[in-house]
Amino acid sequence: MALRSHLSCLLADRLTVERQLDEQRRANRVRVFKLPTGADEFGILMTADYRTIVREAANNAVRDQRGGVPSASPCGAYGAPGSAASTADGSSPWHEAVEAFLNRVVDRCTEFELSRSHLIYLMQSALQPSQRSQPTQPPPPQQLQQSQHQHQHQHQQHQHQQGSLLRDHKVQKASALGGRGEGGGGREGGGGSSAASSRSAQVSLEAAEEQISLLLHLGCIARHTDGDADAFVLAVPGVGKLVKSVLGGRRELLTWLSKTQHQEAAEERVCKLKLRCSCLPPTYHVKDLEGRGAVKRLETACGPVVRLPGRRGKPGH
Repeated sequence: MALRSHLSCLLADRLTVERQLDEQRRANRVRVFKLPTGADEFGILMTADYRTIVREAANNAVRDQRGGVPSASPCGAYGAPGSAASTADGSSPWHEAVEAFLNRVVDRCTEFELSRSHLIYLMQSALQPSQRSQPTQPPPPQQLQQSQHQHQHQHQQHQHQQGSLLRDHKVQKASALGGRGEGGGGREGGGGSSAASSRSAQVSLEAAEEQISLLLHLGCIARHTDGDADAFVLAVPGVGKLVKSVLGGRRELLTWLSKTQHQEAAEERVCKLKLRCSCLPPTYHVKDLEGRGAVKRLETACGPVVRLPGRRGKPGH
C-alpha cells in the first residue's frame, strides 16, 4: 500500500497529483482508504490488489475456523463466531459476504466512507450487469424506508402466493391425469422460475446485516471514528501491521536524524539503516516524510542528502 504523501514526491504540483488521483479513484482503478495515523492521511491501493486482499481474508477466516484458531482481524470484536465455514471453494458464509461486498459495494461505490443506510441499501439491492463499476449515490431516507417497506410487503405477498401455488399444483396434478396439464404446467413452471429468480436477487435486511457483521470481523469495513458514529469506512484487512510500522518507522527515523551531526545524512546511508520499529524499508519512510514535509531531500555534489527542516546553512556543513 502506498501513502498519499508518497505521491507528493512524484510531482511538484500537488494540485495535479490530487486531480489525477481523484480521476483514478472515480474510475475505480484505485481505492483510497482513511488511515488512523493522522487526521488527513490516506492509503492507496490498486482496486485489483484490494479485491485479492479481501478474498484472501475470507480464505484465512475459513482456515482459522477449520483449525479452531480465532481469526486475527483488526475488527475482531464483531462477527458471527457461530457461522461455520462449509468449504474453502467459495461457498462459505465468509466468501458469500466478501463476494457480495465486492460486487455490490466496491464495484459501485468509489468513496472511502459511506453511511449505514447507504451500505445496507447497496448490500440489499440487486446488481444488474449494466450497473457493474458504476458509482451510486446514497438513496434518500424516504426511498430507503420505502424499499424496506416494499421488501416486507413482498415477503407477505410471497407467503400468500405459496398457498395459491399449492392449490394450483393440486389442480394441475388433477388436470395432468386427464392429459390436459402438460403444456399449461410448463408455462406455469416458467413463470414461477422467473419470479424465484427475481426474489433471489433481492437480499433480506437480516441477511445484509449478517454479511455486514462478517465484513466487520474480516476488517473489510470499520466503524467511522472521526465523524458520524452511524457510518462506516472501507478498510484493508490486516492493515494494522502496516499502520504500526508507518508510525514506528517515522519516529525512529526522525529521532536518528536529530542525533546526527548537523541533523542530516546522506540518503545512501539512511537507506541502509536497519529499523527496529518497522518492517518497511527506510526508503518507504524517507519518501513518506519528504511528502509530509518532515524532512528535506537535497541534491549535492556527493549525492542526495536527507535533513531535518529548519536547519540553515549549506548541506554537509
